[in-house]
Amino acid sequence: MDGEQLEKYRNAIINASVVILSLVIAYNIYKTHLVTALSLKAQISEEKKKNSELEKINLMERKISSYKRLLVKRDASAIMNDISEMAREADIKVISIKPSQGEAGADYLKDNFDVMVNAPHYNAVGKFVYLVESHNNLYMVDSLDINNKAETGPAGLTVNLRISSVVASSQ
Repeated sequence: MDGEQLEKYRNAIINASVVILSLVIAYNIYKTHLVTALSLKAQISEEKKKNSELEKINLMERKISSYKRLLVKRDASAIMNDISEMAREADIKVISIKPSQGEAGADYLKDNFDVMVNAPHYNAVGKFVYLVESHNNLYMVDSLDINNKAETGPAGLTVNLRISSVVASSQ
């Protein structure tokens, strides 16, 4: 009887064995592709992070490039003209403007100018310093010495300033 039942269910057993074998093979194929897919997802995530960092670097390079265009080397006479114009706008009389020893940093050059002016009052001095430091070209007031002229002569202030112009050294 066992032989007859075996013969009767032989096709079903073979079919079940083929299906089980197919499932095992499919699972193994799926498992290897799953590992590959997870590895590729991890690589994509890393590449996205790298791209994000590269975009940040590119943005910084563009900003640096724009600052370098802003910080171009200018003629000393043009700088002295700018200082004179700002003094005129602040109602200050320029007595002298002298280029002095500049400084060189790793990434910049700094040209210094010793400036002596007569100002009618402190507000004019404040306006002049504001105009210098807010100018389109990068100027800085490094030192400021105010003497009251009322003690020695006519009313007003004598002001000695050191004004610097900063430029990118790769220019």
